[in-house]
Amino acid sequence: MKPPSADKHWFVIRTNPKCEEKAASNLRKANFDVYFPRQRIERKNKRTHVKRVVERPLMLRYIFIGMPRNVKHFGFARACEGVEDFLRNNQVPLRVPFEAVEGFWLAEVDMRFDETEQARKYMAERYAKGTQHFITEGLMEGQIMMVRKLLATGDVDGIVRLFDREVKIRVKADKLAAA
Repeated sequence: MKPPSADKHWFVIRTNPKCEEKAASNLRKANFDVYFPRQRIERKNKRTHVKRVVERPLMLRYIFIGMPRNVKHFGFARACEGVEDFLRNNQVPLRVPFEAVEGFWLAEVDMRFDETEQARKYMAERYAKGTQHFITEGLMEGQIMMVRKLLATGDVDGIVRLFDREVKIRVKADKLAAA
């Protein structure tokens, strides 16, 4: 999976029902950059109790398309099989900031959307008790937090030193960066 390109204008395409893969494939064949966010989940066979990992769309019926900055006509993308239309605001295709598309991509690579044993192990190792992380957003931005516990909700309990005191706080995992 290649990262989205910063030199493109990014838009959201609404696909026909259950046609995300078909639309992405046809848009790629038409030489558009496409990012199709996915989530991996575990399914357990009720009879054999064997777990298998299944990929599914993160956002049903929506994918991102990167178009050259000089393109003003959207008909070529709309003509691709599986594409219903662009997400629009006042009849104008809605542009999405590159940083938002990149954020989705980075979160997918970091397994933040996944509900698998592998993702849970990765998160447990990343936010193991005693590890230190920078807080990247909010009132405590820039502070270093020492992890106490990773919660099932994706939040992290930790300790921050403020005014020579240890203060217990809870932060969303996506608001932390490795120290």
